[in-house]
Amino acid sequence: MFLEEMKQVKNFSKNTLIIGAGAHVPYGFPTGDNLRDDIISLKDDSPFNRNNVVFIPDDLKKRIYSLFYGHGRSSDTMYNKDEEGKRNLIETVIRTFCDEFRRSTRPTIDDFLTRNARKETKIRGLSYQLLGKIIIAYVINVYSNYIDENESKIDWIEQLFDTYLKETKDIEAFFNNAPKIITFNYDTYLERKIYDFLVHSHSFNELNALEYIKKLSILHVYGRINYLYEKRSLDDELEEAIMNLNVVGEERQNKDGLLNEITKIINGSENIHFLGFGFAKENVDILFNKIGTDIAPACYSTYVGITQKDTVEINQLTPPNISVNFSYGGKQIKTRSCVDLLKEIPLADGTKVPPTTWEPDYSFYEEHL
Repeated sequence: MFLEEMKQVKNFSKNTLIIGAGAHVPYGFPTGDNLRDDIISLKDDSPFNRNNVVFIPDDLKKRIYSLFYGHGRSSDTMYNKDEEGKRNLIETVIRTFCDEFRRSTRPTIDDFLTRNARKETKIRGLSYQLLGKIIIAYVINVYSNYIDENESKIDWIEQLFDTYLKETKDIEAFFNNAPKIITFNYDTYLERKIYDFLVHSHSFNELNALEYIKKLSILHVYGRINYLYEKRSLDDELEEAIMNLNVVGEERQNKDGLLNEITKIINGSENIHFLGFGFAKENVDILFNKIGTDIAPACYSTYVGITQKDTVEINQLTPPNISVNFSYGGKQIKTRSCVDLLKEIPLADGTKVPPTTWEPDYSFYEEHL
């Protein structure tokens, strides 16, 4: 009887999900290109509007004032009362930063910050690295707040729930033998969706839901901005970003420890699934530079409008023993969404994932990726 029960225990721990910015696009978050446009638009002092998200540059200036001149005072009150020179300096620093980012033609904010790692602004203590972190955190906060109030999208996260966590009895088995998750995103949107699902679909209390999320040990490569069930002030979010976010090229504390942890996950994986991952060389290096030459997990990836040339170039970035599959059901199609990819992850008993009641919105992917 015990052996029969053991056979039925679901174990997904040999599957690893690698999550990039594209995976959160269906829910309203920006791609790297979108984020670049949003940051550059700051210098114009005019709100941008993408997916009905309104960005107010003056709000960012007040927060920078609070961090560097406020000394714990209310940023709104003191920003308006304090000397005009400080306000003008903050505005000049932001404009200069955004304009240099535009002129650099670098494709992402991380790439730009890598090349300006030691550059300082005219505000004492505010480097380009630090200002970049603050701006990234601010933009993510704006998107997160809007999505929190308006979200209704059903996509791959719901597919994950519907397939593996449909019944309460499945939850314990899933979280005790869960897939490994490595994300290159700063936001904790996935954690919040899991939290909401446990609390509102399975009547978990808040503390128990958080404990189950901890069991997943989701690894944020570049740090994270905590965003779960509690509303927090923007000032708190920005202060946390200064402490927790890491950008490409920045000296990271415990960098060797991080790489060793990632290598351990990759070495123990039988299947790796890339969701919305852009295959930037620096990120591919982080994943695979230290793995063994005898490690050869099956690798599958989402894509939008990829060409044969693209697939060859991507696989040239990976070690010889790592080959990423860019076909769906053995066929090369124009778009392979996150929902499509998750359908290919077999259940623990080897059976195929049952069909879902929805299909991915391909037009959305094609428009935004």
